[in-house]
Amino acid sequence: MEIVKDENQNAAELDVESEIKNKLIQLGIKPDKRNMEAAAKIRANGASINAEAITKVIDAVIKFKNLTVDKAAYLVSNNIVPEEKNIKSLSMFVEGKVKLSAELLDLALSLGEIQDKNVALAILKKLDAIDYSSKKSGETPDDGTSHINYENGKIQHSQKNGYIEDNMALKSSKDNLGLESNLSQDDDATLENLGNTMRHVDTGEKELLQLKKKTVDFINNYRENIDKSHKKLTGLLKSLQTPDDGKVGDKGNFEARDAAEVIKKSFEKMFVKINEKVDSKEINVKEIYKDIYKKLEIVRNVLQDSNIPGKQEILNKLDNIKSNINFLNELNKHSVYFQIPLKVFDRNTTGELYILKRNNGRKRIDPQNATVFLSLNTENMGQVDSLINVNRKNVSINLRLEKDEVYDFIKENYIELYEGLLKKGYKLVDIKYRLIDEKVNLINAQEVLSKEIERIRSRGFDCKI
Repeated sequence: MEIVKDENQNAAELDVESEIKNKLIQLGIKPDKRNMEAAAKIRANGASINAEAITKVIDAVIKFKNLTVDKAAYLVSNNIVPEEKNIKSLSMFVEGKVKLSAELLDLALSLGEIQDKNVALAILKKLDAIDYSSKKSGETPDDGTSHINYENGKIQHSQKNGYIEDNMALKSSKDNLGLESNLSQDDDATLENLGNTMRHVDTGEKELLQLKKKTVDFINNYRENIDKSHKKLTGLLKSLQTPDDGKVGDKGNFEARDAAEVIKKSFEKMFVKINEKVDSKEINVKEIYKDIYKKLEIVRNVLQDSNIPGKQEILNKLDNIKSNINFLNELNKHSVYFQIPLKVFDRNTTGELYILKRNNGRKRIDPQNATVFLSLNTENMGQVDSLINVNRKNVSINLRLEKDEVYDFIKENYIELYEGLLKKGYKLVDIKYRLIDEKVNLINAQEVLSKEIERIRSRGFDCKI
C-alpha cells in the first residue's frame, strides 16, 4: 500500500509541475527553474499565478540578498510589499523569535527598572487611567432590578415596571477626571434637592430623577477612584527619589520593585484569561491588538520626551512589538493568523492561531465549517498543537504533542473536554494524537496542515481515543 501511495504522490507532483509549466507558457514567461519555483510557491499560498506576481517575487529575491523565494512568494501572495521591515518581521515569525506575550512582559520588566520618578509616575498614571477606564466600561451593575448600559452617548435604563431613556450631554474626559471638579463641591446639595423634589412628582418623573441620581453617583465614584489611584501611585513613587549621595536605599529598591509589579500587572491585563469559565465572545483579537497598540503609544510618548538611561533600548523593544502587530494586521487582510497573549490558568503564554483556507473566493469564515490550527507552548506539557475541524456541531480534534508522556494525561481527561464542548453546544466525535514531526510556521502552514489532514484521512494518528 505504501508503494502505491508513493506512486500516486509522485504522479500528483508531476501533474502540478506540468500545470505550472503550461501556465507560464500561456503567460509568455520562460519556464526556467527560478520562474517555476516562484510560480509553485505562489500556488502553494493559494494565490493566482500571473506575470505580475512572478515578477514581484523574482525582483524581490534579486533586490534583497537574504530573501528566499518562499518568503518573497508568501509576502506577494498576501499583498504585502517585500520591503526591509516586512521581510524582517516575516523572518522573525518564521524562525519562532516572535512570541507576543514574552515581548510584552520583557518590555514591562524594562519599564519597571526606570529609576526616574517623574517618568515612572507619568507611565504609571497613564496606564492606570486606561485600565480603570476599561474596567468601568466592562462592569455590570450589582442591582438585579435595573441595568444601565452606555451606548452611543445615550443611557438606557430598564426596570421591571418600565423603560426610560435619558439623553445626556456627558462631560468631557478632562472635566470628569479633574481632581477639583465643580461637581464634587455641590453634589451633597444636588442630591438633597433631588430627594426633596422626588416627593412631589409622579412615578415617571421619579424614575427619571433616580436615573440622574445614579449618574451623579457614577461620576463621583469615577472621580474618587481616579483620585485614590493618583494618591496611591504618588506614594509608591516617592521612594524612587535618590538620596544626596545618588544611591538608592533598600526601601527605594523595594518600592521600585513594587512599581515594576504595577506595570507588569497593567500589561498582563492585555492577556486573554483562559479558564473553564471563558466565553469565546469575550475574545476579540483585533480589539486586543488595539489595546496593546494604545498602551505602547502612550508609553512611547512619555519616553520620547525623557532623557533616562537605556531609553533607546526600551524604545527599540517597544517599536519591535508595534512593527510586529502592524505586520499581523496587514497579513490578516488576506490570511488568518493571530498571535494571542494568553493567561492559561495563571500561566502566561502565546497562542498561535491559524485558520486554513478552503475556498480562496470565500472572504468570511463559516464557524460551522472551518479548520483551525492552534499551537500552544505550555510550561508542563511542552508544545501542544491542535488541529480542530468543525462540521456543523460536530468537532474532531487531532493533537500533536512534544512529549509522549502527555498521552496518559489526555486519556485521563478527555471526558472533561467532551463535557465542556457539550455545554457550548458542540459534540466531540473524534480525538486523536501523535508526536510532532514537523514544526508549523507562517510559510509552511498551508502545506504542512493540508498534508496533516490527508494523513488523518488515510492512516489516522498513532493513537486514538
